[in-house]
Amino acid sequence: MSSMSVEQTARRRLMTPEELAEYLGVSMYCVYSWSSRGGGPKVIHVGGRLRYRPDDVEEWLDAVTDDRGGG
Repeated sequence: MSSMSVEQTARRRLMTPEELAEYLGVSMYCVYSWSSRGGGPKVIHVGGRLRYRPDDVEEWLDAVTDDRGGG
């Protein structure tokens, strides 16, 4: 039996590039461009696949949010 606590194993599922594109309403080209050139959320390479932590996506969105207002 593993001695890992529930807190250590209760991680949120990583997002795929397709899920990220759908969530943000952008194209797959945009997501792959970010992964190769930078500019998007932090990317993780898992077994040759791109994955995104939901918390990193939200942190990136907060950083790029325009706080000037729309009025």
